[in-house]
Amino acid sequence: PRRLLLDGTASNGLRLARTIALGADKAVVDDSTRVTNVTAAPVDAVLQYRFEGNPGSIDDAFVAFRNASGAAFREKLIQPMREPTGTRTWAGGDRPDGEWRVASPANRGVIVNRFRLAQVDRAYLHWTLKAGVRTIMNLWSVKRSLQPGESLELESSYELIHE
Repeated sequence: PRRLLLDGTASNGLRLARTIALGADKAVVDDSTRVTNVTAAPVDAVLQYRFEGNPGSIDDAFVAFRNASGAAFREKLIQPMREPTGTRTWAGGDRPDGEWRVASPANRGVIVNRFRLAQVDRAYLHWTLKAGVRTIMNLWSVKRSLQPGESLELESSYELIHE
């Protein structure tokens, strides 16, 4: 009752297997996707997860993480004298080290995203107050040319916390 299994074949011949699971006692969405090249030729593949959530008011919200190089990063989303919207992308040593969060101290809401660092090439965050409050967190896997029989995986967990 808390797990959805999706299995199918894309038009380019890649076989997709995806599991989406909900936590039993907390607001957690676990996502695991595997794409396998079942064709006779190499096929380029990249996986992306997109999570749209709202930690509460983003007037005081911030994004925070330790990056893959070990440095702490924290930045308020809404900045004085700037439009109430923005986009950030982190790649390489700047990308989160396997966990990042968007938090709203005023509402005590937090969205925490955890993932396997080796599976993620870049992380992307978009936020806006223009068309309602919206926060989007994306992860992209490394783009690979999958040889016949090879697979690419991406696993991630999103947790909504009200502190």
